[in-house]
This record gives sequence, structure tokens and C-alpha cells, in this order.
Amino acid sequence: MTSSQTPPSKRVFFAFQLEPSVVESLHDCVTRLNKASQFTPVRMRFVPPENYHLTLHFLGSIEQPQVNALEDFLKNSTMPIPSFTIDVTGLGYFPNPKSPKVLWAGVSKGSDQIKLLYDYLAGELTERGVILQHTNFHAHITLARFSALKGTHAFTKLAKDFEKKFFGQSTVKSIHLMESLFQDGQVSYRSLAESKLSGT
Repeated sequence: MTSSQTPPSKRVFFAFQLEPSVVESLHDCVTRLNKASQFTPVRMRFVPPENYHLTLHFLGSIEQPQVNALEDFLKNSTMPIPSFTIDVTGLGYFPNPKSPKVLWAGVSKGSDQIKLLYDYLAGELTERGVILQHTNFHAHITLARFSALKGTHAFTKLAKDFEKKFFGQSTVKSIHLMESLFQDGQVSYRSLAESKLSGT
């Protein structure tokens, strides 16, 4: 690489993964909603189950040296927060049900511990010169994105039965630095580094 070339960058984020039973329950819900939505004019893109996760911090595109530093940070650290269990419960919409752009599953039990993890990472990232993308954190698992407003009212009526559904429990034992990849029109994620929570 010559001095005039831009160093490579990666789209990365910090997240934790969900237990298979919760992924299966969420996917069952999404499959049923997807089938029902075929009879409405709604247009949306559902997230494949292998991509379900809960993002703590999305960092966007950052250069490789900083990615390396974040990998080292995770590999050589234990999060100072004990392992905990979350309840994945209910569906919601960003920014709101009347003009939705994102369909998500929420968290009831465990949201306080998630916020502790978010705040701890925010401090560590800021110390390392990383610019945080968002400060209005809301713990959620993205399930789908709406392509347009047309038909969304019909969809939210279909989804009403799932608004308070319990999708299961998932134990948070570690967090990952994930890379977002885009190839052949598909998004996939891979873990670059992992850090255990204390006590695991």
C-alpha cells in the first residue's frame, strides 16, 4: 500500500448474541407475520434468524488500526458486570407504530444490566477516541425493516397478537465485536473478538 492509499476500514459494532431457543421463537413469529403480510400491500425486509442479535454500540466504518485496538481490548478484558439473564418480550416499532421503519423485539427483565454494559463500553470507547454514533440507547432486536409507509397500518394490526408475547430467556455471558459484511446483496455478521462477563 502506498502512502496515498486510504487504509482499509470495517463496519463494526458491539453486540451480544441470543440463545438458540429465543432465536427459534422469534423466527417462528416472523415467519407467521411474513406469511400473513402477503395479503397486505406492505413491503418489508425481514432479518434472517442467523443475524438476530442485540447491538450495544454501532460504530460504523472505522480504520483497521482502531479495529485491531478494539479487538485487543476485548481479548484482554473481562467485563466488570456479572452474567445475567434477559427476557425477550413483545414487539415494537421505530420511530412509532403509525409510521414504522423498523420492527423489533424488546427486552423486559435484564434491561438495567444491558444499560450497565452499554455505559461501561461507552466510557471505554470514548477513552480510546471512538466517536459514539448514538446516545439514546433502547435495547432491542431488529426483526424487519419497512420499505415504505404503504400497508404498514394493516401490518401493525396483524402483529397486535405478538405485541406482548414472551419469546423466551437468554443468558448474556459475553459480548462480541462484530463485523458487518455485504456480499451478493446479502448482509452477514462475523465475530472479530469476544470478552466474557465476570463470573463466566
